[in-house]
Amino acid sequence: MVWDQVQDIIDAEMAFSDFKPSKLFQKAVDNVLLLDEYVTRYSHTPPQRGEYSVYKGKNVGRVFGNRKRESAALHTKAMLKGYEKYPNFDDFQFMYNVACLEDYIKEYGHLPRKRELRKNIDIGNLWSSRNDENSSALKQDLLSSYEDVVSYKEFCNIYNAACLEDYIMTYGHLPNALGGEHKDVDIGVLVRNMESAEISEGYRKLLSDIIKDVPMYSERERGTQ
Repeated sequence: MVWDQVQDIIDAEMAFSDFKPSKLFQKAVDNVLLLDEYVTRYSHTPPQRGEYSVYKGKNVGRVFGNRKRESAALHTKAMLKGYEKYPNFDDFQFMYNVACLEDYIKEYGHLPRKRELRKNIDIGNLWSSRNDENSSALKQDLLSSYEDVVSYKEFCNIYNAACLEDYIMTYGHLPNALGGEHKDVDIGVLVRNMESAEISEGYRKLLSDIIKDVPMYSERERGTQ
């Protein structure tokens, strides 16, 4: 435990003959004790600013930041150094966000679309921001493990193609290209837009293989659709 190390530092200071802790030293000990309580409770170090920097009325984020001040006493720096092994607030928050992303993928089997929320976290934006220039090494490393997961668009394409195939197996012909829903998917549009430049070659081939040699829709099939 880090506090055990801090206690060793305090004991060393107290070991001097006739040593009487000054008010400043006692204040430093009290501040580090409060910081230790914060870190033990939340498993990360506090930010230096904002609402999450304050704990029980004390800006513990500023307390932790004191370890880098040149004017800080050596015993203060020594007491605070052990807490550097904990993730900082931003990294901890990011790891929580990634956990929400992973939870979503496990439930739905694909990556989220943009602006998708999970536990009030914008996991869609989290995923799309993985290649930002200012992305940290931690962000790129954690998110790279999901590169092989099916994207939301690919998942929709596969589902839409499955609906088209199910329609053909049910009715024995292509759907009306002017429009026709099957399982809440406008499969008529799929057939009509197969040559659209917006459709990837892979998706176009998938649809082409499904409709190959399937009879066209005609007026006489209207009654069986």
